[in-house]
Amino acid sequence: MAERINRPRRWVISDDVLQDLAEAAPTTAAELAARRGLPASWRDGEKGATLLTAITDIMAAPPAPPPMHRGAILTGAQAAFLEMAKLLLKLRAEEEKIGAGLLASTQDLQAFAESLGQNGAQDGHNDQIPFLTGWRFDLFGRFAQKLANGQLSLTYQDGRIIYRLDD
Repeated sequence: MAERINRPRRWVISDDVLQDLAEAAPTTAAELAARRGLPASWRDGEKGATLLTAITDIMAAPPAPPPMHRGAILTGAQAAFLEMAKLLLKLRAEEEKIGAGLLASTQDLQAFAESLGQNGAQDGHNDQIPFLTGWRFDLFGRFAQKLANGQLSLTYQDGRIIYRLDD
């Protein structure tokens, strides 16, 4: 509603009232009318019906998956690795003619960088990082692991950046 009328959401309904509605999850007009702080124009009529429908739809939807990681602060080495992994992702996506975002997200790359040990090695598969399983692993994940383990290098050659698998 706030987007539709081009207003900040707290101008339409305050954050406190939204929190209360989320916790109470009213299902009837009477339950909705009993909520404190809800503007009178939202207690019945079209706005009330719209609000009840939205609450019902949200309650019926499956819960959202928990976030993969908490966005921890990276060490200097992990941050540098993250930048190299982003570059490798771009190179692999171009090579495979696929959108980089289909292979890995920035959050995936950050979670991978966070998982690196002191020696830079990344141990095995981590099912919480999508590019370390399935087809994404085949197209990108195995290369990212090789980068982390020192078996792949990035270099500038003939006016472009390339990667090399080191034996």
